[in-house]
Amino acid sequence: MDWWGMVLLGLGLFLVLLNMVHSTSQAFTWRLGMMFLLGILSLAVFVMVETHQAQPMMQLDLFKNRIVSASLLAAFFHAIGNFAVLFLVIMYLQGLRQLTPLNASLLLVPGYLVGGALGPVSGHLADKFGSALPATVGLGIEAVALFLYAHLGLHTPLWWIIGIGNAGFFPANNAAVMKGSPSGSYGIASGMLRTFANIGMVLSFASALLIASTQIPRNLAFAIFVGTTALKGRLMLAFNHGIHMAFYLAIVLMAIAAVFSVLRGSTNHGPNARAH
Repeated sequence: MDWWGMVLLGLGLFLVLLNMVHSTSQAFTWRLGMMFLLGILSLAVFVMVETHQAQPMMQLDLFKNRIVSASLLAAFFHAIGNFAVLFLVIMYLQGLRQLTPLNASLLLVPGYLVGGALGPVSGHLADKFGSALPATVGLGIEAVALFLYAHLGLHTPLWWIIGIGNAGFFPANNAAVMKGSPSGSYGIASGMLRTFANIGMVLSFASALLIASTQIPRNLAFAIFVGTTALKGRLMLAFNHGIHMAFYLAIVLMAIAAVFSVLRGSTNHGPNARAH
């Protein structure tokens, strides 16, 4: 067990995330600043420690492989921009459009059904043409959907909610990681892919909450997020503007993920393809 790696990564992420969560409902203080800096320092030390461990928690040597490193970073930035979208859409449907939790959830089902049907198609295209094209196209579709979400209003047609971009990105990007990984490291590469996506996921929720809460009084932020209060009138419109800002941030993150998706290059060189 890489105890040093586990402690440093866990501590660093905990402090950064705790800082972001507190910032949604508190003004900036020196304590929050020190917490954030300590978290960043812990993550920096984690990287240094991992490069000297015989059995590291994260095999950072894989970043010497262009295809794997670009795919992992694409997954990371996609996760930051993507995972909180569902949460923001649910808040919009329930908080601003006054839908019940059941009706709001049912409205999202068609997008998942279409995405599930298109997933194998994306995987086939990745096998035939390489991962960059279907993954990048999927990111582009997601960016368009996020742009529509960033313009959701009180009278927007609800069919705007349906999105299918994930079906293009996930199968192709996952395939790129496995095709680009050196022989004998498939399990390690798969574990790192999931780790990067999970870290991006928790950062996604924290960043979305932080951005969306900037437009309403701080003492209302947590009450809104946990559903113990509702907004009306001017505050409702202000919070909707905050949600829009969070969607715009997600678009920027999708663009960064698309850059890495393109930079990885071709993956049509067999299962043991290496690119340095």
